Amino acid sequence: MSRNLNASDFGRMYHGLPGHSAKSFNRLGTPRGVMAATFPNMFMDKVFLFDDFTDDTLNTFHWAVGSDTGTTAFAIPAEGSTVANGVITGSTATDDNEAISIYGSACWQGDKNCGMAIRWKTDIVADYFFEMGFVDPLTDYSLPAINDIDTPTITNGATTVAVLALDTDQTLTTAALICDGNATYATSKVNVGTWAPTAANWYTTVIQTDGDDVLIWVYDSNTASAPSLVTDGFQVKLAGFEGGDLVQPWAIFGNRAASNAAAPVIDFIAVWQDR
Repeated sequence: MSRNLNASDFGRMYHGLPGHSAKSFNRLGTPRGVMAATFPNMFMDKVFLFDDFTDDTLNTFHWAVGSDTGTTAFAIPAEGSTVANGVITGSTATDDNEAISIYGSACWQGDKNCGMAIRWKTDIVADYFFEMGFVDPLTDYSLPAINDIDTPTITNGATTVAVLALDTDQTLTTAALICDGNATYATSKVNVGTWAPTAANWYTTVIQTDGDDVLIWVYDSNTASAPSLVTDGFQVKLAGFEGGDLVQPWAIFGNRAASNAAAPVIDFIAVWQDR
């Protein structure tokens, strides 16, 4: 290798990420495979947070939640429920434009090559919206950071953003990578082909920063041991993110019609960067 591997390589190595057995074992003999397997334990120079939501309640030292009146905020289901393996879920209720969110601390930076992986699904794929990725602290955590996807603008106090976003109230009703770099780079959009999720199907989104650059992968992970990249699921935005700003991992799901309550489910969230 021409340089030492850093945290920006971890998102790129998702095909060999530990836990995806067939691909992981095939790549363990390569430098990238070794790093993929050992990265979570490189605590001397790497930061790695992984939450599989297997506790009896949500870890409020790591996460906070936002919710509108009448919604059910993200939480770990009651012990003995029919949900296995550890997840969080909630409900957006039945009023138009209601939403629920989860977010972490603003202690991550693109200049430290922060990355994030989130496995998720939603039962509603009409009249809805979602965002997931990195944002700087927001004004209201029951509202999205993206105000307009067609001609990208951001709102809600955000200035530095790198998120996968979809909003069926827009003309573009498929997913896009939306970035903003504070005063350094203008708000931008990169379409993720024409991909939109299928109801109740598991997906894993990986967002990886590399300084001011942002890379995104969207995987169909309904078969957890064999994720496959969705069509046009890999996209890049060069020079679109202010890597010096502190940002937080973030996901929000909401509805865009009355009587359209969604019950999104998140299986895990992982976040990492260099020290």
